[in-house]
Amino acid sequence: MNTIIKTSAIMLLTCVLHWTARAQDNYESAMVAALQTLAEARQPADFTVLGNRFEQIGNTATDQWTPLYYAAYCQLVAGISQQNADEKDRFFEKALNLVESAEKRQADNSEIYALKGYTQFMQMSVDPQNRLDLISEAEAALGKAMQLDPSNPRPYFIKGQNTFYTPEFFGGGAKAAKPLLEQAKVKFDTFKPTEKFAPNWGKEQCAYLLQQAANTDTQ
Repeated sequence: MNTIIKTSAIMLLTCVLHWTARAQDNYESAMVAALQTLAEARQPADFTVLGNRFEQIGNTATDQWTPLYYAAYCQLVAGISQQNADEKDRFFEKALNLVESAEKRQADNSEIYALKGYTQFMQMSVDPQNRLDLISEAEAALGKAMQLDPSNPRPYFIKGQNTFYTPEFFGGGAKAAKPLLEQAKVKFDTFKPTEKFAPNWGKEQCAYLLQQAANTDTQ
């Protein structure tokens, strides 16, 4: 009887391990394919479709934070491309909800806080006069991201980008943004993701804004 019980337990464990490995393989294959499509995405509709795709992956891989992170990132990029304020708000709200869902899966993550700050900045930009409170919330999120991982270039880039596009009258502009963008560039040059599928975007955008800032200096 004990032999039968032991044999059944071993068979059950083998099945569990098999299906766990298979689920992991399916997750990784889905992420690789989605990230490759993301690298080739150009149109707002591409990012909307991809956002939904990453969210579906996240709904299946409930122990993973990166699918929800990329779902939020795609919704954010799609929202930035919208012309209508209501549409922007719809995409940004969706992005923030996804960021907060990712945060529930992995608390105190620098990348998640950086994306949260980025999203809050963009929400504020839709209606600056009535959403000034979001500036402090975004600044706090980016500050937390910097604290959690000082080597992460994205919070510095996001803050620099926001400063770049803020009017000089309010303390923004290329000159004010340049030190932050330069900090981000140094960090981008040495940054290495610490886990598979971790974010690694922003280096090209940072280089572009630094070039724009340099052009402003020579004018």
